Amino acid sequence: MNINELRTLFPVTQNYVFLNNAAESPLNLRGRQAMDDYLDLCQTAPQSKPSVRSQIRSQLADLFGGQPDEYALVTSTGLGISMVAAGYQWAAGDNVVVPSNEHWNNSFPWQALIEKGVEVRFVQPDEDHRMNPAQVAALTDQNTKIVAVAAVSFNTGFRSDLKKLAAIVHA
Repeated sequence: MNINELRTLFPVTQNYVFLNNAAESPLNLRGRQAMDDYLDLCQTAPQSKPSVRSQIRSQLADLFGGQPDEYALVTSTGLGISMVAAGYQWAAGDNVVVPSNEHWNNSFPWQALIEKGVEVRFVQPDEDHRMNPAQVAALTDQNTKIVAVAAVSFNTGFRSDLKKLAAIVHA
């Protein structure tokens, strides 16, 4: 698919240049059609919703790896992160590493753990407002339980080097 074909999936691009890459991204026509189909199903055959969710989990496992039952379908990224933060078995002295300029959905749930004795360590962005993996390494130790980082920064568009971060975390 070339760029012009891709742009046809986003009607907003007919009149605007849309640069917001965060929570207010325009919905593409395929996504809208899938949502409309699901809402129609909810109205006409609500008993089918579990099988649709099961199919989605299988597709996610095929795309990203893992098993279908390892995928949770939640209403938002913030809810998913909050569920992980609340569901993890924390101990006093554990820590979480998160970029200081991360979206609040990936910051506030971790900060709420401070009252449980969890330390939140913030990675400061470099002069280009990017997260340097070496800084993550410097903040990570045997008590680090989670490094919470967006694949793409909401405010800068910076793409994190997830392979490098994974190597650091698992070293």
